[in-house]
Amino acid sequence: MEELRIRTGTGDSVPLSMIGDVTFRPGVTQIRRTDRERTLQVTANIDESVSNISEIRYELENGYLDELSAQYPGITLRWAGSQEELDKFMSSLMRNMMFAMFAIFFLLAVAFRSYSQLLIIMTAIPFGYLGAIVGHLLLGLDLSMYSILGIVAAVGVVINDNLVLMDSINTLRDQGYNAIKAVEKAAEERFRPIFLTSVTTFVGLMPLMAETSVQAQFLIPTVVLLAFGVFFASTVTLLRVPILYLLLDDPAMGCEPAAPSSSRGNTG
Repeated sequence: MEELRIRTGTGDSVPLSMIGDVTFRPGVTQIRRTDRERTLQVTANIDESVSNISEIRYELENGYLDELSAQYPGITLRWAGSQEELDKFMSSLMRNMMFAMFAIFFLLAVAFRSYSQLLIIMTAIPFGYLGAIVGHLLLGLDLSMYSILGIVAAVGVVINDNLVLMDSINTLRDQGYNAIKAVEKAAEERFRPIFLTSVTTFVGLMPLMAETSVQAQFLIPTVVLLAFGVFFASTVTLLRVPILYLLLDDPAMGCEPAAPSSSRGNTG
């Protein structure tokens, strides 16, 4: 390029270096467009052993990207690639979760015909999530997309435990027991099936939680959330459901002790 001959206005041919300075720099090899807008892609591979993608995204969105948008008002920023797919997945999952919660709410409302009992059953969901967080903290795991899948699986199990105990209480109330006696007897009768179901589920998932193969690493967050969520929520169920039932039950409907049965004495 420096020796390239350039013809001047007088007809002479001179080297390019005599009439200008040549600077070499990377050029645009291709122009990408998305929705007819010119785009520039910035990609990165995350080393999860030393960094966390959620923290990096939070710092970018609340720091660098805001400054970049303020400096260049004409640009539009958005996440693409695997992060875009993750956002779509989370949006779809939350929408389906809301639909599932509405369906569960409707079915239980028809079955129990009581909104207070329905609320008692639904309180299992946050306790299941709390147990999942404890499990992730104990094992040093980060919440990921696969963890959210465990929440979906755990919700049905923990609601089922509350449903079994509540149905037993209602059955005993129909048989004439007052609230306190019905709660005591139902908790005593359902303790073993509820507790054993949780323990066997937790123990059955332990081999997968202890797996070290690369193939199993994607499923471990799901398994941890399911195992700890079910175990924690089901254990709390045995204490929470009876207490909430007695708090929400109308005293006029039988919270007072049952009247002793009358007996006829023998006459001499």
